[in-house]
Amino acid sequence: RSPPKTRATGVRLGGDVARNMILFGATRVFATLGFRATSVEDLLEASQISRRTFYRFFKSKDDVALAMYTLGTSSLIESCRRAIDVEPDLLRRLERCIDIHLINARDMGRLVFVLGGEAQRRESPLHARRMEVHDVLVRMLQDRDALAARIEPLVLSTLVLALEAITRT
Repeated sequence: RSPPKTRATGVRLGGDVARNMILFGATRVFATLGFRATSVEDLLEASQISRRTFYRFFKSKDDVALAMYTLGTSSLIESCRRAIDVEPDLLRRLERCIDIHLINARDMGRLVFVLGGEAQRRESPLHARRMEVHDVLVRMLQDRDALAARIEPLVLSTLVLALEAITRT
């Protein structure tokens, strides 16, 4: 019989530290095991925190995944916003946003594939955020000039969906 694994040290971690430990651990676990195969127990082990600490910040693994997905997509939106703000030409803005998506996929690798795949399922807690991000990106592209405003939003939405598919591939 092997000795029980110990996680809790009795030291109370600050909220930001504990939350970041969970998110960092979850990054490794989701990228390795995928979303569906991951359990809260896997997250506890990877984070090296107690179950009690975990539940102080998150209700479930879905809640952790949503927090990670929201952080990642917020960063993506902000990067695209900065790129769009400095480019006067519509095609150049689109090119810059494509580059940002591809760089993000390169840097985050499997995590983009795993969380992006989960976000595509309508019943997923990530799906609503995915659709919100699509809407924000389309509005950002349309709001910059008269030419972009004349483009059918469905065309821009299709471009965003295609870009998403490319980054997951």
